[in-house]
Parts: sequence; C-alpha cells; structure tokens
Amino acid sequence: MRIITAMSTLVFVLLLLRCSNDAGRCRPQIAFYHWKSSWEPGPGTQAFLDSLGTTKIYLRLFDVDLDENSGRPVPVGLFEGFAIDSVPENVIPVVFITNRTLRNFTEGKNEKLAERMTGLIRSYLPSPAELQLDCDWTESTRAAFFRLIENVKKQLPETAISVTIRLHQFKYPGRTGVPPADRGMLMVYNMGEVENWETNNSIIDPSIAAQYLGDDVAYPLPLDIALPLFQWGCVYRDGRLVQLFHNLTKTALSDTTRFDPIAEGRFLTKKNTYLNGFFLNKGDRIRLEEVEMGALKEVAERLRPITDCCGATLAYYHLDSMIVEKYKPEELLEVVDVLCN
Repeated sequence: MRIITAMSTLVFVLLLLRCSNDAGRCRPQIAFYHWKSSWEPGPGTQAFLDSLGTTKIYLRLFDVDLDENSGRPVPVGLFEGFAIDSVPENVIPVVFITNRTLRNFTEGKNEKLAERMTGLIRSYLPSPAELQLDCDWTESTRAAFFRLIENVKKQLPETAISVTIRLHQFKYPGRTGVPPADRGMLMVYNMGEVENWETNNSIIDPSIAAQYLGDDVAYPLPLDIALPLFQWGCVYRDGRLVQLFHNLTKTALSDTTRFDPIAEGRFLTKKNTYLNGFFLNKGDRIRLEEVEMGALKEVAERLRPITDCCGATLAYYHLDSMIVEKYKPEELLEVVDVLCN
C-alpha cells in the first residue's frame, strides 16, 4: 500500500511539474486568414475558432489592380461586410497589391494611391491597430512598393504596418531588399513549381522549405508565420497549367467514366467533359494537392530557429467550412507544440 501511495504521489508531482512547465512556456497567437467577400461564421466555425483561442483574423478587404480601360489602379473584389454581431475581436485588414500596379509608378501617383487606399480602409475600420500589405514585389517594383509603405504609414501614423514576406525574400534580404515596415509575415507555402506536372506538391514541401530556412538565416524585421491549410486541383493540357480548382477533392473525380486515376492524387480525363463549369479536354491531366499534418509539422520544426514564440502570430491560411471540417483543433495545436517545443 505504501508503495502504491508513493507511486501515486510521484505521478501527481510529475503532472504538477509538467503543468507548471506548460504554463510558463510561450506560444504564438493562433490566427487565420479570411479571403472571402463577407464574414458570416456559422456556429461550427465559431466553435472551431474558440477551441483554438483565436480572436485574430487577417481579413482581405480588397485587391489593388490596374483597370484595363483607364490604366489606373482601382480596388477590386471589395469585402462586402460583417454579419450582425459577428465582428472578430481583433481584425487585421489585408490589402493585396499586384505588381503591374506598381510598374512605372511616379511619386505623385504613389502618394495618391496611399491616400485612396487608406481612405477606403477607414470606411471599414476607422482605426486599425495593424494593416497588412500583401505584395510579392520584384526588382522592378521594389522601390515603388517600399515608397507606398512609407506613404501609407504617413496616412496611418497610429497603425502598425506589416508586409508579407516570401521565402526567397526571407533568405536573400540583401538582394530583394527589406521593406520599411514594422513586422513581416513569412508566407511558408506555395513553394514548389505549380506549373510543372512533375511537381509532387507545390503548396508545401519540407525539402524545399529546408533550402530557405536554417539557423544561419536572420531577417531584419520581427516575423510572424503563415502556414497553409488549403487544397486545390491543378489541370494540365499539353504540358501547360491551364486551371486551378480551389477545394477540389477526390470525390469530385470519382466518376471513372470521366476520370482515370493514374497515380496517387493524379488523374487523366478520359473524355471531353465539364468540371465545376470548366471545360476539360480528353487527355487533360489533373493533380490534387493538399496539406498533410506530417508536412506541416516538418516545416514547423524547420521554423523553430526563426520564431519568437513569445511574441509571434501563427496564421493559418485560410478559414472556410472545408478547413473546419477537415482539420481538428488538436491537430493544429500539435503544430504549435512542434514549432515551440
């Protein structure tokens, strides 16, 4: 009896120590990107967010692109609004800016665009704590984008400005430049060659991530991390990528009179047909890509050396009903444990 009591006491003490260690360990804030035109979370989605302690949403408000007729930058795909009483506690507005918008951009046009952008942002959120500018800038658009950041900061002096950082920009800051922002969001996805049929998974590939992430890589800005949860189908015709179907599943390709499974996640179109309103030719090939938990954890392990678990945000891209049904909250928390082990 004394042995049993002693063992029970030991187990109790060990559990207390583990709980104490967990309580003192930092973890990043879990957030999600929302890339749809309205915010109307159902009960299941809200319960999903609550179980992860998520109160922070990166919300795409609009894109900025060139109008084909006038050649002027215009807002595209504007966010329609929030459902009544469903506004997230912490909304980070996101604006995506195309590269062609920034080419041959004079300083006057740059300042005017900053004024128009911030005016539109304020019509949704009068005083956002943070604004994120999303642009995969190139050598030819870098100067214009960096000036735009500075001009936006002048318009929103009380707002922190974050920018998205691609893997190549992270690894080669001396070559690609460091934007004059307050924070960066490292986008750890879309790392493979989606145009190439031979690519295994262009969304996430731990072996490719390893080429960009390492102990010897440091970035001049504080970094948050974005990891993928989406899936799509890539359609190839005569060796060229011709279509991407977001959220395409195996079930949609289960009709064996139209689609022939030729390898894991790969299909051959057997006859002319339609798929989600898109016309497929006989002979078109389709590759399904999704994000497996094993790959997420491998990449999270690679991110440890560059992640400040006490001050960073881990944002999953993106939030929709399929993601809520496919991934369990405890699985996503396991990724956090790997990141901040």
